Order: sequence, then structure tokens, then C-alpha cells
Amino acid sequence: MLWYYDFENNRLRSGSSRSLFARDGANTAEVESRLNRLVETPIAAARTQLWADRREVSQDLEWPLFRALALLLLLQPFRSAESSDASQTLEELILRPDEDIDGLARAISARWQLMRITVSNRAPLAYPSAGYFPLLGAPIGGKCSFGLAIPLSPIHAFVGVPSDVRPEQTESWRTNDAGFVSNYSVGHRSPFVVVHPNVVRALSEAEIVKAIRDARAGVVLGIELCGQLASLLRQMDAVA
Repeated sequence: MLWYYDFENNRLRSGSSRSLFARDGANTAEVESRLNRLVETPIAAARTQLWADRREVSQDLEWPLFRALALLLLLQPFRSAESSDASQTLEELILRPDEDIDGLARAISARWQLMRITVSNRAPLAYPSAGYFPLLGAPIGGKCSFGLAIPLSPIHAFVGVPSDVRPEQTESWRTNDAGFVSNYSVGHRSPFVVVHPNVVRALSEAEIVKAIRDARAGVVLGIELCGQLASLLRQMDAVA
């Protein structure tokens, strides 16, 4: 049984993981089998190695694990989306021959930095229904940067960052026990977020609801401000 906050009803509720995440008939048996072999099984079998104290996820990892992480970054948005187009795209990607899958993983590693971040046990990650959440990096030269984070445990997040993002743009993600990442784990538009049971035991429903809604407002505001900054810079460039 999971505890989750429902944004539409503004309530903290409980339910089974199947009722929250399972979508009957969303994927064919062949798609599920390929996802299990290429993504789920390698990650589950290597969790200790995955959380080793190194910042970058490099190709020094065994290839099946590195490939699984690269595919997770690529496929997670399609896995969680409810549209038929997303399901079709997922199927087209995962059912490609193994050599094509390997090529996709290598292309992702060339364009993205793969990272792992650990947050404090005192502020565990939420799990947004989208299965991922954005991370906003510090702007440089008026340009904001974003990462894509996927929670893999209550305190571990796997993060993909475009390769042109500088280290100083992501420093805030790791300071103060990665509290920034914990706050952003509520996501920017997921209709509900799973809440760690320790949080439910420690705080009242009113406190949990306020904390989640305040965090969501902060995420949305940050994204909006980046959009406004980009628009302003385009206007200035047009005048110059």
C-alpha cells in the first residue's frame, strides 16, 4: 500500500501500486518482455554497483547496465504517458534489433551526461506519477539548463543532463544533502505523487499537503522564469 498526494482532490490518499501505475493492456507482452530484459533486470541486479560513490555514470560499468540506464533515460517519458502515440513510440523503439538498441544507448551517452544523486534519509524523494521530474540548473549567459531525473529508490535519483551543461550549473543539486532534488521530485505536472511512509508518520496531512504544494509551486515558478528569461533575451537579440 502506498501513500500519495492527489493534486486534483487536494488530499493525501492510500492505494496499491497497481491501481496507481498499472495500465492494463498499455503494452504488449513482447514489449514488456523486452523492457524487462533490457532495462529492469540489469538495473535490479546491479543496485549496489549503481549507488557507488562516484558522480558520473560512465561506460566503465558493464555494458548491459550502462545500456539499461541510457534506455531508461530515453524511454521513461513514453512509458509513463497515457497517449496511444507514446505507447506506439515506445513499442517502435524497444522492439528494434539489439544492434540498433546498442546504437541508441551509445548515442545517448554521447549527448547526455549520466549522473546519480543521493538525497538525505531525512528528506526522501517523492515519486511523481510521470515517473520522472525536471531539475533546473543555474543559468549561464542567460540560458537555463535542465536535467531529467528518475527516482530509483527513496534516496537515489538517476539524472540525465545535456552534455553541454557545465558542472557549476548543477552544483546546487548536491548541496545541503541534495534538498533541491528532494523538492523538485514532486514534479511539474504529475497529477499525483507518492509520499514516503516515514513522512506520513512524522507529519500531519495538512503539513504534507502544504509542503508538496509549496514545492510544486516552486518548480513551476522556476520553469516559468526560465521561459521568461529566454523570451527576453530573444527580444533583446532582435533589437540589437
